[in-house]
Amino acid sequence: MGTGPGLGVSGRIPFEETDFIFAIIGEELGLLGSTAVLCAFLLMAGTGLRIAQRSIDEFMSLLAVGLTTLLATQAFIIIAGVTRVLPLTGITLPFVSYGGSSLLANYVLLALLIRISDQAARRIAQPAVAP
Repeated sequence: MGTGPGLGVSGRIPFEETDFIFAIIGEELGLLGSTAVLCAFLLMAGTGLRIAQRSIDEFMSLLAVGLTTLLATQAFIIIAGVTRVLPLTGITLPFVSYGGSSLLANYVLLALLIRISDQAARRIAQPAVAP
């Protein structure tokens, strides 16, 4: 179950706010918290791919796949780096790590995905007009 929010031992893990935030989540929230973070990223990736599948325009579909792949790959690389499956690269965990420019870029990424989803929903909702 972990030590509890805010009760982790400070200073034992270097760069805990940026690079090793997933290790801190595992220490403080335990297996349940780590699994919740992984499930959140899987849900975001699945939703992004579903947006790409429902998109009518081919360019928007490819853009949605690319943005989703970027988000999922970034999360996979940092989680694999913290668990020592891959070498740590220094990128941040999207929406979790401390970093203003990374957070802003990820919000722009989500805004683009929402815009693509909205455009696809509006095209589906419009009735077909006969010429």
